[in-house]
Amino acid sequence: MWYYISLGIIPIISLGYFGYIIFRYIFWRNITSVKKIFNQESLTTTFPIYLKNEKWKIYTSYICFIIFSTLIFIGFCFILSQTDDGYLQYMLTNSIIYILSILSILYFIYISSKSLKLINFSNYTEVKEFINNQFINPKNFEVRSYDLDLLYFDKYINYLDLAKKRYINKISSSLSYEKLYKLFLKYIRACSWVLNQALSKQFVELNIEIKTILKNTPEIIFENFWIIAYNVFKKNNVQ
Repeated sequence: MWYYISLGIIPIISLGYFGYIIFRYIFWRNITSVKKIFNQESLTTTFPIYLKNEKWKIYTSYICFIIFSTLIFIGFCFILSQTDDGYLQYMLTNSIIYILSILSILYFIYISSKSLKLINFSNYTEVKEFINNQFINPKNFEVRSYDLDLLYFDKYINYLDLAKKRYINKISSSLSYEKLYKLFLKYIRACSWVLNQALSKQFVELNIEIKTILKNTPEIIFENFWIIAYNVFKKNNVQ
């Protein structure tokens, strides 16, 4: 039995590191990836990248691992009864492993929180102001298509179209500004992931024309969303 307990020590203590890996992925997908694609070179308009009420989601992996570690500890407590030989040593070992796993998770939460201090989390007031600015001028021009008519990008165009169907088609005048902006962020993050995948290809690095085309794509993605949102909201006299 002690052998099996020892086998579980390293994975359980490593839960904090596993949580940190997931944290880094969420951070990259929702923040770093968006900043890389929708930067000042590709888009003149700045927009709130992350909302304050989304902040807890970044820590989801840690919360899940704390619950998981606690359940494992409770489960192991019932393997031996108090009358069994070595019960005290067994419980002491379990307790030490549990405490180490929690300390590991808390340590990586601390490291993660330091990264988040560099991020400006926006509130609803800032979001509302941003949306109002998008709705100030009439959007009479038409939705633009992606200028990616290249054989290499058929797959990525399909991914961008899929993101459009999944998010832009959900724009409705019944949405509040906050829900509309959350939809926008989901759309932007999905498109950022696709474009980052495209930019990582070797032939892109070697082709200036392709890089130029990709550079213009973020602006098209951004404008298309707010053109459609404007038409949906203003045609229905939604303020």
